[in-house]
Amino acid sequence: MLKTLVLAVSLAAGSAQPPETGTLVAAASDPAVRHIYSVQTAAVTVPAPRLTKAFAKLYGRADQQAAAGRIPADRTSKLKWVLRTALGDVERYVRPAKPYRKQPMTAVNSCTGWWVTPQGHMVTAASCLGYDGATLRAFAVAEVLAPIVSRGDGQAFLKAAKISKPDEGLAKLAQGLFQAFNAQHLKVSGVRSTMLLEQPTGKARPDLKPLSVLARGEEFPGVDFALLKLKGARNLPTIRLGDDAGVRIGDRLYVNGYPRTLVDSATFSDRSRMRPLLTEGPMNGRRVTASGVPYLQTQAPSYAGNTGGPVLTADGRAAGMTVAVLSDPLLGEQTETLGMVLPASLIKQRLGAAGVRPVWSETSRVYRAGLGDYFAGRHQAALAKFRRVLALDPGHLYVREYLKAAKAR
Repeated sequence: MLKTLVLAVSLAAGSAQPPETGTLVAAASDPAVRHIYSVQTAAVTVPAPRLTKAFAKLYGRADQQAAAGRIPADRTSKLKWVLRTALGDVERYVRPAKPYRKQPMTAVNSCTGWWVTPQGHMVTAASCLGYDGATLRAFAVAEVLAPIVSRGDGQAFLKAAKISKPDEGLAKLAQGLFQAFNAQHLKVSGVRSTMLLEQPTGKARPDLKPLSVLARGEEFPGVDFALLKLKGARNLPTIRLGDDAGVRIGDRLYVNGYPRTLVDSATFSDRSRMRPLLTEGPMNGRRVTASGVPYLQTQAPSYAGNTGGPVLTADGRAAGMTVAVLSDPLLGEQTETLGMVLPASLIKQRLGAAGVRPVWSETSRVYRAGLGDYFAGRHQAALAKFRRVLALDPGHLYVREYLKAAKAR
């Protein structure tokens, strides 16, 4: 079941009825759950393609194929046969030559993080800190070579062949040949990574603040943990770390974070798309990886972009952090209800090793008490607490909404 905190409904209702558990978990945790990016810049270098003598001989062989009736005799069909044949052994028919072409590349990975100290220590997954070398290479092939370099190579080849208006099939074959060549020879160099916190401002563009990396574990199935720090932070809202040992199979868990399809959507307003989304589902079991790393498994739906976000129990404490969604080994498709959760015990262990003590901040403690008053209909008591929150953290993302709603009661 999918739950989101819909303020337009819950705040307007003004009911003294206790909220559903998921509503309160979302309301209390949202301020400490933040959207983060890794931005990697690099240079993609590929040599120029040089067609070999063996490639030139393919034109004569195409004429022979046409004369034997194996392929149509028109020029386009013969050229398609040449390209298909060359694709079967690219290294024989296309060789690297100078000059080397260089294209800039930027790869962005969208994730979730959460504050564990009021001074700006943030927990997220190691896999959120940027793509590894193999993934960056695949990104370069798909996002740089295909639309820019290889398409240009294919167009240049067809122009030299005096084909002014190639059909779609011929254009794809020409690009495909050079795409295969370029993919074999590309180099990715000069990789630089930056972590950024997206801070909604209510304006057209959000504020982006740099985050430093203090500690990094190994990506799943290792200990998928990272510790980040926002410089100069104070009185931030935080999430309390719980004890995963007390979580039993069947207990309800809540995943909070920023699904990429929602964050990147142009359908919704910036204010709407930048609110975290809460999902819920039972804990299904405890797993241990082949390397001996324990994980919790939950059926609470998790999506690309949720990685690094907290997984909460009904009392709002973090039982762990979502780090991966298992894929079908045959089809390679992700199964959104097979989420892997790094246990809170391992997170505490890694924080301790980094000399960081997680704290439930005064800001979050007062905010949580204010929410309790608000949902119980004690609006004057809630007002006092919400004003205290704003004094502690003037940049608090949601307290002004509750202040406005409480004043209207």
